[in-house]
Amino acid sequence: MMHTDKKFKDPIYGYIDVPSEYVDIIDSSQFQRLRRIAQTGYSPLFSSALHNRFVHSIGVFHLGRIAIDHLLENTEDHIKNELTQKERYKKLFLLATLLHDVGHSPFSHTGERYYLKNQSDYSELHNDLISYVDDADLSRDIEQLDKTSYANPHEIMSAIIGISIYKDLFNSSNERAFFARCITGYLYETDTYEKQILNCFIVLLNSDVIDVDKLDYLLRDAYTTGFDTIKIDYERLLSALKIVSYKNKLVLAYKKSAISVIENVIYARDAEKKWIQRHPVIMYECRLIEMIIEYISKITQKGEDSLFSYKALSVDGVSLANNLNIRLLCDDDIVFLIKNDKNSKLGDLLLNRKNRMHPLWKSEAEYNAVIMRNMSESAGDSFQSALSDIVALFKDTSFDYIDESLLDYILAEKERVEESKNQLSELTYKSQIATKERLIKLVRFLMSFAKEHGIEKRFMVIPSDSFNTGFDIKSFNNIVVDFGNNNISRLNGLFTSYEGSCDLSKRYYYIYYCRKDDIEVASELCKGLCGLF
Repeated sequence: MMHTDKKFKDPIYGYIDVPSEYVDIIDSSQFQRLRRIAQTGYSPLFSSALHNRFVHSIGVFHLGRIAIDHLLENTEDHIKNELTQKERYKKLFLLATLLHDVGHSPFSHTGERYYLKNQSDYSELHNDLISYVDDADLSRDIEQLDKTSYANPHEIMSAIIGISIYKDLFNSSNERAFFARCITGYLYETDTYEKQILNCFIVLLNSDVIDVDKLDYLLRDAYTTGFDTIKIDYERLLSALKIVSYKNKLVLAYKKSAISVIENVIYARDAEKKWIQRHPVIMYECRLIEMIIEYISKITQKGEDSLFSYKALSVDGVSLANNLNIRLLCDDDIVFLIKNDKNSKLGDLLLNRKNRMHPLWKSEAEYNAVIMRNMSESAGDSFQSALSDIVALFKDTSFDYIDESLLDYILAEKERVEESKNQLSELTYKSQIATKERLIKLVRFLMSFAKEHGIEKRFMVIPSDSFNTGFDIKSFNNIVVDFGNNNISRLNGLFTSYEGSCDLSKRYYYIYYCRKDDIEVASELCKGLCGLF
């Protein structure tokens, strides 16, 4: 079927024109699946934040077209001439912008770690990607990567699906490799000018600081949440893109006119990360979804076939336990399965807000003011250590809550350590006993407090890394700016300092409790915690 160009009415950009060659992709089942994948987990706090990965992908494609056109227009001819088949790579870049999320898991980032074996082993995903791409250079570059540089699991899955489902759109392994690198952010390890230009294309879609993917979600999240205190002039930013030669290497750069917008992008990123992503209501929702996914994945597993897999995302689907067949896996499948499972209370927790737990404090600042500043340094260290140990227990065992059963488990573990005293060094024995006693003190206090005040003996702990501004990120300081007259420089040292990180703790925690409408105990509970250690 012949398609004409298509227009999408978007609340951020107005009408988005999509050329006819991309219409079949958008109309395919795999891409339409993204209508049923939430962009964020913000809706419990911001009720209008119901946007999905479909509209986000269209938005990234739109920004990608603007960005690549300006990039090529602003770049000097002698640099552009280093790139053979310039128009072909441009099309592959735009294809990557459109399909960069096509492999996203249900509930976006909350669910994507379940693509991994043991939620940490990337080997199977990387092997599948290398198999589909069939490019020795990509295989070599992935093997040389540090684990901290690995792409997000959904990015690898998106590259795999893009190459396997839309394979007719690629002419060679080189094209498949470039497409996969754009989505994953895996740069070419080479000194050739052509590959350096292609690396500029890659970071235009996937970088640590500013790219068209991040730009769209910052703009779209601000619009849907109403949390739009910072204006991002994306047109000014993208119109300033160019490729320059800096220290004998071709790199992505911005004209000096974009500096103010670059700042605003970091401000917007900081605000969303600090006040939305780390809000305890949203973090609780994400943890609840994780618990649901873990439970559903366990009861549906059938041999080697699992719910979070390439098969489940495909049109053909996957056959799982209890005669369950899942195809084009999306949020709806997870919600349907949990709300109709009579053996679990998780569905009721998801749908009935009266049964949800509530945080004792609502920000890192409040945690430090209410708890940490009311403790001595040693007491604060003990309290932090106890919470860290609780989180480790949650990760290593089947426990999700602090309750009587967890107390029994810790007491039994302490007894086991005492029985093994002769097999342990004195230092190891003392350390393990001290850890168990610290945990017992915390859990016993919470159980006793709950009994005394007539609330449920059930608490939850969720950790969060202390906030650090994006201005401190190395990649931000490495952004290159062209000031004209052959004056090209990195941003490092050109700005006044934006330091201000809190030193009270490198990590902080939210404690959740089962609140009763007629009983206000949060302040009393905080006072008790302050005097515990």
